Amino acid sequence: MSKVSKSRLIAIKVLHKVNNENLPAKETFQKETLNYDLSNMERRFARELIMGTLRYRGRYDYVISRLIEPKTIADLSLYVLESLRISLHQLIGMKTVPIYAAVNEGVEIATEFDHEGAGGFVNAILRKFIRREAEIRFPSPKNDPVGYLTHFLSHPQWMVERWIEKFGFEETLALCISNNTAPKITVRINAKKASREEIIESLINENVEVTPGLYRLHVLRLNTEKSITELDAWKRGWIIIQDEASTFVSLLCQVENDNFVLDLCAAPGGKTVHMAELSRDKAFIFAIDKNAYRLNMLRENLKRMEHKNIMLIKADARHFHIMKMADRILVDAPCTATGTLSKNAEGKWQKNIDDIEKISKLQLNILLNAARFLKKDGIMVYSTCSIEPEENDLVIKNFLSLKPEFKVETASRQIPADLVTRTGFMRTYPHKHGIEGIFAARLRKK
Repeated sequence: MSKVSKSRLIAIKVLHKVNNENLPAKETFQKETLNYDLSNMERRFARELIMGTLRYRGRYDYVISRLIEPKTIADLSLYVLESLRISLHQLIGMKTVPIYAAVNEGVEIATEFDHEGAGGFVNAILRKFIRREAEIRFPSPKNDPVGYLTHFLSHPQWMVERWIEKFGFEETLALCISNNTAPKITVRINAKKASREEIIESLINENVEVTPGLYRLHVLRLNTEKSITELDAWKRGWIIIQDEASTFVSLLCQVENDNFVLDLCAAPGGKTVHMAELSRDKAFIFAIDKNAYRLNMLRENLKRMEHKNIMLIKADARHFHIMKMADRILVDAPCTATGTLSKNAEGKWQKNIDDIEKISKLQLNILLNAARFLKKDGIMVYSTCSIEPEENDLVIKNFLSLKPEFKVETASRQIPADLVTRTGFMRTYPHKHGIEGIFAARLRKK
């Protein structure tokens, strides 16, 4: 039987998979917790260990590198490195954790997953940190701005260099701070099943702190110690997790009652469900995704929220073919997700600068395939949760050069004008707008 607590055991297993197999943290955490009987407190602690360690991985690796000299991080075994990261997050980022608990459990992790000598090494490094914490100096924002953002604010060097060139240091600083801030739970209400007032009352009755969205009445921000799936409003299908920025994408599609809609890269389905609601379930939607696990999440949401006229199809959006032409198409393209790093912190470490070009080619191929199935005068919306222009503006520019029968329509008729660029695109930034970084372009076929 393991001597490591359940929360830390889950954290080390999830982090090992996320950092070494490039798996998504949220889904990996959900799958791993199925193997354990956890209290809400244990679940929250495990989640914070995982997400906090991922957010500040760059900072903790800088500290580790100073403590293990002349060795380097590359010299450490994977489990020793993860046990040090987890322990440092408890010592630096979670001040309520007793020092002895953080150290002892880190030693147990290294011993159990590596060997006894590894446990001794982890113990020595953590004790050294406790003695020398005040001596560790990070790069100065004035003398070494890239080093400061890379090491202290824990972002990859290639990423901060790009952003400084585009935004300048001060704005990049604000963006990095925003990315390191744990997001509140944001939900969209299902107006089909209950009123906003009923839903808020239900949430408050379960001791949930509720604040309104920044832009939309149908969006709420929640603060609760409970798992959201335990809330009555969730069980009744009254709410779905969806960031406020992504709700605007559904509005841009402007789905009407009798429309046939193709939703490509649809899962886990926040926008799919929203489009169904906006059409009062009178549109017919084909929701297409190649990930079976995420499609099943969409299926569960549809059942819980009691939406109909939606067909789920497992297929690759690059090669998907259908005989029927669509009135509306949503291409919610795969991307580097640099606009959602506050909730997907692993994205900082799983992508590199070369991925931007690779992904932009994939995005264009999906868009070109989708365009074949749009009726004349139909609307196609292209969206990403990236803030990189190569995945957004440039993809649209390249698409229009190949498909001159399409034109851009301004997003300002459907969403607030301050979220719309001069060229008519929707563009949001977490540090500017307080919502996720989303890009969307509304295209009409002439």
